[in-house]
Amino acid sequence: MDRRAGQRGLSMIGFLFVAVVIVVCVMLGFRVTPSYIEYYSVEKALARALNETKDLNSPSEIRKSFQKFADAGYIESVTEKDVEIVKTKNEITASASWTRKLPLVGNASLVLDFEASATRCSIPPVAVAIGRGRRPSRLLTNSGSYSAGRSLFARR
Repeated sequence: MDRRAGQRGLSMIGFLFVAVVIVVCVMLGFRVTPSYIEYYSVEKALARALNETKDLNSPSEIRKSFQKFADAGYIESVTEKDVEIVKTKNEITASASWTRKLPLVGNASLVLDFEASATRCSIPPVAVAIGRGRRPSRLLTNSGSYSAGRSLFARR
């Protein structure tokens, strides 16, 4: 009987190939993970800077607030100079974009482009009821559009 014909499994060369692929993927993950952690920290710092700034009409105050959170969060890739602040109607958006170059082996590098942003409405989020002394059937939101569906005051 030939037992060898019925055996299945991974040969030594196959095992080494699979091991090399897994090691390369894990090493790339170890190199990229800190950059993505920093990206999420920048997003959080932008959101906190917008939420905790008193005067939203002052871009310098928003930038200083961002720098305070960036210093506390060990963010090194983005500074207050890199933060762009755009005001459109009743929304204020703070955004930052940056590139991170990670050397891999020899002259091979991995380039990561990031863009983080946060938006805050400058008008407090209050739903304004439309109607004449009766329960409204539609609600006007801050964006000026009518909300579809049931009213907040409808009986269930």
